[in-house]
Amino acid sequence: STTSGYDNESNGNHNIHYAIGATNDNIHLTSFHMLSQIRVVLKTVAASKGGVNLQSDENKTTVKITNVFTKGKVNMGNGLVTAGTSSTGNDSRISVEMTEPSTFFKGNNTSNLETNEFTYYIVPQKLVDDKNTTETTDDVYVGLEIKTPDNNIYYVVKKLSEIKASSVGDNGTQVKDQPIKWWYPNHSYLYTITLKKTGIENITCTLVDWTEVKGNNQDVTIED
Repeated sequence: STTSGYDNESNGNHNIHYAIGATNDNIHLTSFHMLSQIRVVLKTVAASKGGVNLQSDENKTTVKITNVFTKGKVNMGNGLVTAGTSSTGNDSRISVEMTEPSTFFKGNNTSNLETNEFTYYIVPQKLVDDKNTTETTDDVYVGLEIKTPDNNIYYVVKKLSEIKASSVGDNGTQVKDQPIKWWYPNHSYLYTITLKKTGIENITCTLVDWTEVKGNNQDVTIED
C-alpha cells in the first residue's frame, strides 16, 4: 500500500513485528524484495511489413528508463519506500540503461524478431509525479527510451503510466486491466513492446510477485 506499507489495514497491525529475543524455539522468517524488478522484451515484424533491425552486426538496441530516482529510504516500521530520499537529502532524477540479455534474441528465432528480457532493479516509485499545484510546473513522467542500431529513438513517456496490467499476481496492490501508476516493492513488471518503422505498434504489461523466500525450522545462534 502506498499509504500503509505492509500494514494489515483492517486492524492496523504491522507485518513487521517486535524484536526477537533469545529463544530455543524455531524462528520463521519471510523475506521480501524491497526493490521493483523491471523487465522489457522487444518485438518487431518482418522487414517487408515495416519491421526494424534490433541488432546490426555488433550494435544492439538499447533500453533506458528515464526520469527515475535511484535512491530511497525504507521505513522499517511499515515497509514503505520513499523514493528520491537518501541520507544526504533529495536526489535528482536520472536516466539508467537497462541490462541487456546475455543471449540477445529469444530461443532459436533465426528471424531475430524478439529479444530476451532487458532487466533493471529499481527503487519503488510513482510513474507520474503530479506537479499541477502550480501553473508553472509540469508533471514529471517516468519513461522508456529505446534506441535501435540505426539511431532511431522510440520514446514511451506519458503512455507508460497509462499501460494497463493485462495480468496480475496475487499481490493486492495492482488491479487487472487498470493503469500501472506505481512500481511497487517485491513486484516484477514485464513490458512487451512491438516496434515498427512507423513507431510503437503495441505495449502490454504483465505483473507478478517475486517468489517469496521463507526460512523455516532453521537454527539461529544469538551471541552477545
